[in-house]
Amino acid sequence: LCNNGASFVRSYWTPRATGEKTTFDMRELEERFDAAVASRLVSDVPLGCFLSGGIDSSLIASSMIRCCSEQVKAFTISTGDSSLDESATAASTASVLGLDHRIYSVKPDFTGVIEKLARHYGQPFADYSAAPTYYVSRETRNEVKVALSGDGGDELFAGYQRYANMRFSALCGLAPKPLRTLAARMLQVFPPSDSRSHIADFLISAGSNPAKGENHTAFYYETLRRRCFTGELRTATAAVDRALLERFSTLYLESRAPDPLGRWLEADQRMYLADDILTKVDIASMSVSLETRAPFLDHCFATYANTLSSGLKLRGRVGKNPLRRLAARRLPAETAGLPKKGFTLPLARWLREDIGEWAEDRLFSGKEAWGPFLREKAVTKLWEAHRGGTADHSMRIWTVIAFSLWAESSRTTRKAA
Repeated sequence: LCNNGASFVRSYWTPRATGEKTTFDMRELEERFDAAVASRLVSDVPLGCFLSGGIDSSLIASSMIRCCSEQVKAFTISTGDSSLDESATAASTASVLGLDHRIYSVKPDFTGVIEKLARHYGQPFADYSAAPTYYVSRETRNEVKVALSGDGGDELFAGYQRYANMRFSALCGLAPKPLRTLAARMLQVFPPSDSRSHIADFLISAGSNPAKGENHTAFYYETLRRRCFTGELRTATAAVDRALLERFSTLYLESRAPDPLGRWLEADQRMYLADDILTKVDIASMSVSLETRAPFLDHCFATYANTLSSGLKLRGRVGKNPLRRLAARRLPAETAGLPKKGFTLPLARWLREDIGEWAEDRLFSGKEAWGPFLREKAVTKLWEAHRGGTADHSMRIWTVIAFSLWAESSRTTRKAA
Protein backbone atom coordinates (compact mmCIF):
# COMPACT_ATOMS: atom_id res chain seq x y z
CA LEU A 1 0.00 0.00 0.00
CA CYS A 2 1.46 3.35 -1.06
CA ASN A 3 1.38 6.54 1.02
CA ASN A 4 -1.34 7.94 -1.23
CA GLY A 5 -3.61 4.98 -0.52
CA ALA A 6 -3.06 3.22 -3.83
CA SER A 7 -2.27 -0.49 -3.73
CA PHE A 8 0.22 -2.42 -5.83
CA VAL A 9 1.33 -6.01 -6.20
CA ARG A 10 5.00 -6.89 -6.22
CA SER A 11 6.53 -10.31 -6.73
CA TYR A 12 8.78 -11.32 -3.85
CA TRP A 13 10.33 -14.20 -5.80
CA THR A 14 10.44 -15.37 -9.41
CA PRO A 15 11.28 -18.95 -10.45
CA ARG A 16 14.36 -19.18 -12.66
CA ALA A 17 15.32 -22.42 -14.43
CA THR A 18 19.09 -22.04 -14.64
CA GLY A 19 19.78 -25.75 -15.22
CA GLU A 20 23.47 -25.55 -14.36
CA LYS A 21 23.71 -28.85 -12.47
CA THR A 22 24.29 -31.90 -14.67
CA THR A 23 24.46 -34.27 -11.68
CA PHE A 24 22.60 -34.37 -8.41
CA ASP A 25 22.93 -36.01 -5.03
CA MET A 26 19.97 -38.19 -4.09
CA ARG A 27 20.43 -37.49 -0.39
CA GLU A 28 20.27 -33.73 -1.01
CA LEU A 29 17.10 -34.09 -3.09
CA GLU A 30 15.52 -36.23 -0.39
CA GLU A 31 16.45 -33.89 2.44
CA ARG A 32 15.29 -30.79 0.61
CA PHE A 33 12.00 -32.42 -0.32
CA ASP A 34 11.32 -33.68 3.20
CA ALA A 35 12.07 -30.21 4.55
CA ALA A 36 9.60 -28.64 2.10
CA VAL A 37 6.89 -31.07 3.20
CA ALA A 38 7.67 -30.64 6.91
CA SER A 39 7.39 -26.86 6.63
CA ARG A 40 3.82 -27.27 5.40
CA LEU A 41 2.74 -29.46 8.29
CA VAL A 42 2.70 -26.60 10.78
CA SER A 43 -0.96 -26.39 11.75
CA ASP A 44 -3.26 -26.19 14.75
CA VAL A 45 -6.05 -27.96 12.81
CA PRO A 46 -6.27 -31.50 11.35
CA LEU A 47 -4.49 -31.99 8.03
CA GLY A 48 -4.06 -34.69 5.39
CA CYS A 49 -3.07 -35.04 1.74
CA PHE A 50 -4.53 -35.69 -1.68
CA LEU A 51 -3.36 -39.03 -3.08
CA SER A 52 -3.87 -39.35 -6.83
CA GLY A 53 -1.84 -42.52 -7.21
CA GLY A 54 0.86 -40.69 -9.13
CA ILE A 55 4.44 -40.04 -8.10
CA ASP A 56 4.09 -36.47 -6.81
CA SER A 57 1.31 -36.93 -4.25
CA SER A 58 2.66 -40.35 -3.23
CA LEU A 59 6.07 -38.87 -2.46
CA ILE A 60 4.43 -36.16 -0.37
CA ALA A 61 2.58 -38.83 1.61
CA SER A 62 5.83 -40.73 2.13
CA SER A 63 7.44 -37.59 3.57
CA MET A 64 4.45 -36.87 5.79
CA ILE A 65 4.68 -40.21 7.55
CA ARG A 66 8.29 -39.37 8.43
CA CYS A 67 7.22 -36.16 10.11
CA CYS A 68 3.82 -36.95 11.64
CA SER A 69 3.35 -38.78 14.91
CA GLU A 70 -0.22 -39.73 13.99
CA GLN A 71 -1.46 -41.81 11.06
CA VAL A 72 -1.60 -39.68 7.91
CA LYS A 73 -5.00 -39.28 6.25
CA ALA A 74 -5.05 -39.48 2.45
CA PHE A 75 -7.90 -38.88 0.01
CA THR A 76 -8.39 -40.21 -3.53
CA ILE A 77 -10.93 -39.73 -6.31
CA SER A 78 -12.01 -42.64 -8.52
CA THR A 79 -13.54 -42.10 -11.98
CA GLY A 80 -14.14 -45.74 -12.82
CA ASP A 81 -12.39 -45.29 -16.18
CA SER A 82 -9.73 -47.96 -16.62
CA SER A 83 -7.47 -45.73 -18.74
CA LEU A 84 -7.44 -42.83 -16.27
CA ASP A 85 -8.33 -44.18 -12.83
CA GLU A 86 -5.36 -44.49 -10.49
CA SER A 87 -7.33 -45.30 -7.34
CA ALA A 88 -6.12 -48.92 -7.27
CA THR A 89 -2.51 -47.74 -7.40
CA ALA A 90 -3.27 -45.15 -4.72
CA ALA A 91 -4.77 -47.87 -2.52
CA SER A 92 -1.65 -50.01 -2.97
CA THR A 93 0.60 -47.09 -2.09
CA ALA A 94 -1.54 -46.22 0.93
CA SER A 95 -1.34 -49.81 2.15
CA VAL A 96 2.46 -49.93 1.84
CA LEU A 97 2.86 -46.56 3.57
CA GLY A 98 0.26 -47.31 6.24
CA LEU A 99 -2.02 -44.36 5.44
CA ASP A 100 -5.57 -43.83 6.63
CA HIS A 101 -6.97 -43.87 3.11
CA ARG A 102 -10.37 -42.82 1.69
CA ILE A 103 -11.53 -43.32 -1.92
CA TYR A 104 -14.49 -41.36 -3.35
CA SER A 105 -16.15 -41.98 -6.71
CA VAL A 106 -16.90 -39.30 -9.30
CA LYS A 107 -19.62 -40.25 -11.75
CA PRO A 108 -20.92 -38.46 -14.85
CA ASP A 109 -23.62 -36.76 -12.75
CA PHE A 110 -21.03 -34.07 -12.05
CA THR A 111 -22.93 -31.55 -14.20
CA GLY A 112 -24.49 -29.89 -11.16
CA VAL A 113 -21.03 -29.37 -9.69
CA ILE A 114 -19.75 -27.84 -12.93
CA GLU A 115 -22.66 -25.38 -12.98
CA LYS A 116 -21.96 -24.49 -9.36
CA LEU A 117 -18.26 -23.97 -10.00
CA ALA A 118 -19.01 -21.58 -12.87
CA ARG A 119 -20.34 -19.21 -10.21
CA HIS A 120 -17.36 -19.72 -7.92
CA TYR A 121 -14.76 -19.01 -10.58
CA GLY A 122 -16.47 -15.85 -11.73
CA GLN A 123 -14.76 -16.04 -15.13
CA PRO A 124 -14.74 -18.39 -18.11
CA PHE A 125 -12.69 -21.30 -16.78
CA ALA A 126 -12.50 -24.37 -19.00
CA ASP A 127 -10.22 -26.67 -16.99
CA TYR A 128 -12.75 -29.43 -16.34
CA SER A 129 -10.47 -31.08 -13.77
CA ALA A 130 -11.91 -28.42 -11.46
CA ALA A 131 -14.76 -30.93 -10.95
CA PRO A 132 -12.68 -33.78 -9.48
CA THR A 133 -10.66 -31.17 -7.57
CA TYR A 134 -13.89 -29.94 -6.03
CA TYR A 135 -15.02 -33.48 -5.20
CA VAL A 136 -11.79 -34.50 -3.50
CA SER A 137 -11.69 -31.16 -1.65
CA ARG A 138 -15.27 -31.51 -0.45
CA GLU A 139 -14.76 -35.04 0.87
CA THR A 140 -11.38 -34.17 2.34
CA ARG A 141 -12.90 -31.21 4.18
CA ASN A 142 -15.22 -33.60 6.02
CA GLU A 143 -12.14 -35.04 7.72
CA VAL A 144 -9.47 -32.31 7.81
CA LYS A 145 -9.12 -28.57 7.27
CA VAL A 146 -5.75 -28.52 5.47
CA ALA A 147 -4.54 -30.80 2.65
CA LEU A 148 -1.17 -31.07 0.92
CA SER A 149 -1.25 -31.37 -2.88
CA GLY A 150 1.28 -32.43 -5.51
CA ASP A 151 0.93 -29.32 -7.66
CA GLY A 152 4.14 -28.06 -9.24
CA GLY A 153 5.93 -31.38 -9.69
CA ASP A 154 5.25 -31.52 -13.44
CA GLU A 155 6.36 -27.96 -14.13
CA LEU A 156 9.55 -28.37 -12.09
CA PHE A 157 10.54 -31.82 -13.33
CA ALA A 158 9.15 -32.01 -16.90
CA GLY A 159 6.21 -34.30 -16.28
CA TYR A 160 3.85 -33.30 -19.08
CA GLN A 161 3.67 -35.12 -22.39
CA ARG A 162 4.17 -31.88 -24.30
CA TYR A 163 7.74 -31.68 -23.04
CA ALA A 164 8.48 -35.15 -24.37
CA ASN A 165 6.88 -34.14 -27.71
CA MET A 166 8.75 -30.84 -27.96
CA ARG A 167 11.58 -31.92 -30.26
CA PHE A 168 9.31 -33.91 -32.55
CA SER A 169 6.90 -30.98 -32.78
CA ALA A 170 9.72 -28.65 -33.77
CA LEU A 171 10.93 -31.13 -36.37
CA CYS A 172 7.44 -31.56 -37.86
CA GLY A 173 7.00 -27.81 -37.86
CA LEU A 174 9.84 -27.49 -40.37
CA ALA A 175 7.56 -29.01 -43.02
CA PRO A 176 5.26 -26.55 -44.85
CA LYS A 177 1.78 -26.38 -43.37
CA PRO A 178 0.05 -27.59 -46.58
CA LEU A 179 2.17 -30.74 -46.46
CA ARG A 180 1.36 -31.32 -42.78
CA THR A 181 -2.33 -30.74 -43.47
CA LEU A 182 -2.23 -33.25 -46.32
CA ALA A 183 -0.54 -35.81 -44.05
CA ALA A 184 -3.26 -35.25 -41.45
CA ARG A 185 -5.97 -35.84 -44.06
CA MET A 186 -4.28 -39.03 -45.23
CA LEU A 187 -4.80 -40.45 -41.74
CA GLN A 188 -8.46 -40.79 -42.64
CA VAL A 189 -7.64 -44.10 -44.31
CA PHE A 190 -7.38 -45.52 -40.79
CA PRO A 191 -10.48 -46.33 -38.69
CA PRO A 192 -11.89 -43.32 -36.78
CA SER A 193 -10.51 -42.98 -33.27
CA ASP A 194 -9.49 -40.35 -30.75
CA SER A 195 -5.85 -41.35 -31.28
CA ARG A 196 -6.09 -40.69 -35.01
CA SER A 197 -7.66 -37.33 -34.27
CA HIS A 198 -4.90 -36.42 -31.82
CA ILE A 199 -2.17 -37.26 -34.32
CA ALA A 200 -3.85 -35.16 -37.02
CA ASP A 201 -4.14 -32.18 -34.68
CA PHE A 202 -0.52 -32.60 -33.64
CA LEU A 203 0.67 -32.53 -37.25
CA ILE A 204 -1.31 -29.45 -38.16
CA SER A 205 -0.36 -27.46 -35.05
CA ALA A 206 3.29 -28.57 -34.93
CA GLY A 207 5.98 -25.97 -34.53
CA SER A 208 8.93 -24.92 -32.42
CA ASN A 209 9.09 -22.81 -29.31
CA PRO A 210 8.20 -20.18 -28.44
CA ALA A 211 5.28 -20.16 -30.88
CA LYS A 212 4.22 -23.67 -29.89
CA GLY A 213 3.70 -22.44 -26.33
CA GLU A 214 0.32 -20.94 -27.20
CA ASN A 215 -0.56 -23.29 -30.05
CA HIS A 216 -1.69 -26.22 -27.92
CA THR A 217 -2.77 -29.25 -29.91
CA ALA A 218 -5.96 -29.99 -27.94
CA PHE A 219 -7.33 -26.44 -28.07
CA TYR A 220 -8.20 -23.88 -30.72
CA TYR A 221 -4.82 -23.71 -32.39
CA GLU A 222 -4.20 -21.21 -35.17
CA THR A 223 -5.80 -23.24 -37.99
CA LEU A 224 -8.94 -23.89 -35.95
CA ARG A 225 -9.18 -20.26 -34.91
CA ARG A 226 -9.39 -19.27 -38.58
CA ARG A 227 -12.04 -21.93 -39.15
CA CYS A 228 -14.19 -21.37 -36.06
CA PHE A 229 -13.83 -17.72 -35.02
CA THR A 230 -16.09 -15.10 -36.55
CA GLY A 231 -14.45 -12.36 -38.56
CA GLU A 232 -15.40 -9.85 -35.88
CA LEU A 233 -13.74 -11.90 -33.16
CA ARG A 234 -10.60 -12.51 -35.20
CA THR A 235 -10.28 -8.79 -35.79
CA ALA A 236 -11.02 -7.90 -32.18
CA THR A 237 -8.68 -10.54 -30.75
CA ALA A 238 -5.80 -10.09 -33.15
CA ALA A 239 -4.05 -7.91 -30.58
CA VAL A 240 -4.98 -10.32 -27.78
CA ASP A 241 -3.55 -13.28 -29.69
CA ARG A 242 -0.34 -11.35 -30.19
CA ALA A 243 -0.28 -10.39 -26.52
CA LEU A 244 -0.72 -14.00 -25.42
CA LEU A 245 2.01 -15.17 -27.75
CA GLU A 246 4.23 -12.30 -26.73
CA ARG A 247 3.66 -13.07 -23.06
CA PHE A 248 4.78 -16.67 -23.43
CA SER A 249 7.54 -15.60 -25.80
CA THR A 250 8.77 -12.95 -23.38
CA LEU A 251 8.91 -15.38 -20.47
CA TYR A 252 10.53 -18.03 -22.67
CA LEU A 253 13.18 -15.77 -24.16
CA GLU A 254 14.15 -14.01 -20.94
CA SER A 255 14.83 -17.34 -19.21
CA ARG A 256 18.48 -18.02 -18.41
CA ALA A 257 18.05 -21.76 -18.97
CA PRO A 258 20.59 -23.10 -21.49
CA ASP A 259 18.12 -25.17 -23.53
CA PRO A 260 14.54 -25.01 -24.92
CA LEU A 261 13.07 -27.40 -22.35
CA GLY A 262 14.44 -25.42 -19.43
CA ARG A 263 13.02 -22.22 -20.88
CA TRP A 264 9.62 -23.87 -21.40
CA LEU A 265 9.61 -25.15 -17.81
CA GLU A 266 10.28 -21.67 -16.49
CA ALA A 267 7.61 -20.12 -18.70
CA ASP A 268 5.07 -22.70 -17.53
CA GLN A 269 5.96 -22.10 -13.89
CA ARG A 270 5.33 -18.39 -14.32
CA MET A 271 2.29 -18.61 -16.61
CA TYR A 272 0.43 -21.94 -16.86
CA LEU A 273 1.01 -23.03 -13.27
CA ALA A 274 -0.12 -19.70 -11.83
CA ASP A 275 -2.96 -18.93 -14.24
CA ASP A 276 -4.52 -22.39 -14.51
CA ILE A 277 -3.37 -25.04 -12.03
CA LEU A 278 -3.10 -22.96 -8.87
CA THR A 279 -6.19 -20.91 -9.73
CA LYS A 280 -8.17 -24.12 -10.24
CA VAL A 281 -7.09 -25.73 -6.98
CA ASP A 282 -7.37 -22.57 -4.89
CA ILE A 283 -10.94 -21.74 -5.91
CA ALA A 284 -12.23 -25.32 -5.95
CA SER A 285 -10.80 -26.07 -2.51
CA MET A 286 -11.74 -22.77 -0.90
CA SER A 287 -15.31 -23.17 -2.17
CA VAL A 288 -15.61 -25.86 0.55
CA SER A 289 -13.31 -24.03 3.03
CA LEU A 290 -10.35 -26.36 2.58
CA GLU A 291 -6.84 -24.91 2.66
CA THR A 292 -4.37 -26.56 0.28
CA ARG A 293 -0.59 -26.37 0.45
CA ALA A 294 1.90 -27.35 -2.27
CA PRO A 295 5.29 -28.52 -0.94
CA PHE A 296 6.80 -28.67 -4.44
CA LEU A 297 6.30 -24.91 -4.62
CA ASP A 298 8.32 -24.18 -1.52
CA HIS A 299 10.54 -21.50 -3.00
CA CYS A 300 13.73 -23.05 -1.60
CA PHE A 301 12.89 -26.45 -3.08
CA ALA A 302 11.72 -24.95 -6.38
CA THR A 303 14.95 -22.95 -6.63
CA TYR A 304 16.94 -26.14 -6.09
CA ALA A 305 14.86 -28.09 -8.65
CA ASN A 306 15.40 -25.34 -11.21
CA THR A 307 19.17 -25.69 -10.92
CA LEU A 308 18.96 -29.28 -12.22
CA SER A 309 19.58 -29.62 -15.94
CA SER A 310 16.84 -30.64 -18.34
CA GLY A 311 18.81 -33.78 -19.18
CA LEU A 312 18.42 -34.98 -15.60
CA LYS A 313 14.68 -34.47 -15.69
CA LEU A 314 13.73 -35.81 -19.12
CA ARG A 315 15.39 -38.99 -20.38
CA GLY A 316 14.11 -39.96 -23.79
CA ARG A 317 10.36 -39.60 -23.38
CA VAL A 318 10.29 -40.22 -19.62
CA GLY A 319 10.07 -37.16 -17.39
CA LYS A 320 10.54 -36.52 -13.68
CA ASN A 321 13.52 -38.88 -13.45
CA PRO A 322 14.93 -37.48 -10.17
CA LEU A 323 11.52 -37.96 -8.56
CA ARG A 324 11.22 -41.44 -10.06
CA ARG A 325 14.54 -42.40 -8.49
CA LEU A 326 13.35 -41.11 -5.14
CA ALA A 327 10.06 -42.95 -5.60
CA ALA A 328 11.94 -46.18 -6.31
CA ARG A 329 13.42 -45.95 -2.82
CA ARG A 330 10.14 -45.21 -1.05
CA LEU A 331 7.16 -46.45 -3.04
CA PRO A 332 5.87 -49.63 -4.68
CA ALA A 333 7.48 -50.34 -8.05
CA GLU A 334 4.15 -49.91 -9.85
CA THR A 335 3.92 -46.32 -8.59
CA ALA A 336 7.53 -45.36 -9.30
CA GLY A 337 7.21 -46.50 -12.92
CA LEU A 338 3.82 -45.00 -13.72
CA PRO A 339 3.46 -42.83 -16.83
CA LYS A 340 1.88 -39.41 -16.43
CA LYS A 341 -1.93 -39.58 -16.45
CA GLY A 342 -2.99 -36.32 -14.87
CA PHE A 343 -5.86 -35.48 -12.54
CA THR A 344 -8.60 -35.77 -15.09
CA LEU A 345 -11.87 -37.32 -16.19
CA PRO A 346 -12.90 -39.35 -19.27
CA LEU A 347 -14.44 -36.23 -20.78
CA ALA A 348 -14.33 -37.37 -24.42
CA ARG A 349 -16.35 -40.51 -23.63
CA TRP A 350 -18.70 -38.77 -21.21
CA LEU A 351 -19.57 -36.13 -23.82
CA ARG A 352 -20.54 -38.88 -26.25
CA GLU A 353 -22.41 -41.04 -23.77
CA ASP A 354 -23.22 -40.25 -20.15
CA ILE A 355 -23.65 -36.47 -20.37
CA GLY A 356 -24.14 -36.19 -24.12
CA GLU A 357 -27.69 -34.84 -23.98
CA TRP A 358 -26.83 -32.36 -21.25
CA ALA A 359 -23.76 -31.19 -23.18
CA GLU A 360 -25.67 -30.75 -26.43
CA ASP A 361 -28.37 -28.76 -24.67
CA ARG A 362 -25.83 -26.59 -22.87
CA LEU A 363 -23.77 -26.10 -26.01
CA PHE A 364 -26.54 -24.88 -28.29
CA SER A 365 -28.82 -23.24 -25.74
CA GLY A 366 -25.81 -21.07 -24.92
CA LYS A 367 -25.55 -19.78 -28.46
CA GLU A 368 -26.62 -16.33 -27.28
CA ALA A 369 -23.34 -16.14 -25.36
CA TRP A 370 -20.94 -17.54 -27.92
CA GLY A 371 -22.77 -16.66 -31.14
CA PRO A 372 -21.01 -13.32 -31.66
CA PHE A 373 -17.62 -15.03 -31.40
CA LEU A 374 -17.90 -18.47 -33.00
CA ARG A 375 -19.38 -19.63 -36.28
CA GLU A 376 -22.41 -21.77 -35.52
CA LYS A 377 -21.74 -24.06 -38.48
CA ALA A 378 -18.19 -24.70 -37.30
CA VAL A 379 -19.31 -25.45 -33.74
CA THR A 380 -21.98 -27.80 -35.05
CA LYS A 381 -19.39 -29.67 -37.12
CA LEU A 382 -17.12 -30.00 -34.09
CA TRP A 383 -19.99 -31.42 -32.04
CA GLU A 384 -21.18 -33.81 -34.73
CA ALA A 385 -17.68 -35.12 -35.38
CA HIS A 386 -17.06 -35.64 -31.69
CA ARG A 387 -20.43 -37.21 -30.93
CA GLY A 388 -20.02 -39.48 -33.96
CA GLY A 389 -16.59 -40.65 -32.78
CA THR A 390 -14.67 -39.46 -35.83
CA ALA A 391 -12.63 -36.91 -33.85
CA ASP A 392 -11.87 -35.84 -30.30
CA HIS A 393 -12.99 -32.25 -29.91
CA SER A 394 -13.80 -32.61 -26.21
CA MET A 395 -11.60 -29.75 -24.99
CA ARG A 396 -12.84 -27.36 -27.69
CA ILE A 397 -16.47 -28.21 -26.96
CA TRP A 398 -15.91 -27.93 -23.24
CA THR A 399 -14.37 -24.49 -23.68
CA VAL A 400 -17.58 -23.29 -25.34
CA ILE A 401 -19.77 -24.90 -22.67
CA ALA A 402 -17.67 -23.33 -19.92
CA PHE A 403 -18.04 -19.92 -21.55
CA SER A 404 -21.82 -20.41 -21.76
CA LEU A 405 -22.04 -21.47 -18.11
CA TRP A 406 -20.06 -18.43 -17.05
CA ALA A 407 -22.29 -16.12 -19.11
CA GLU A 408 -25.41 -17.64 -17.57
CA SER A 409 -24.03 -17.38 -14.03
CA SER A 410 -23.10 -13.74 -14.69
CA ARG A 411 -26.63 -12.95 -15.84
CA THR A 412 -28.07 -14.66 -12.76
CA THR A 413 -25.74 -12.72 -10.48
CA ARG A 414 -26.63 -9.39 -12.08
CA LYS A 415 -30.35 -10.13 -11.75
CA ALA A 416 -29.95 -11.08 -8.09
CA ALA A 417 -28.08 -7.83 -7.46
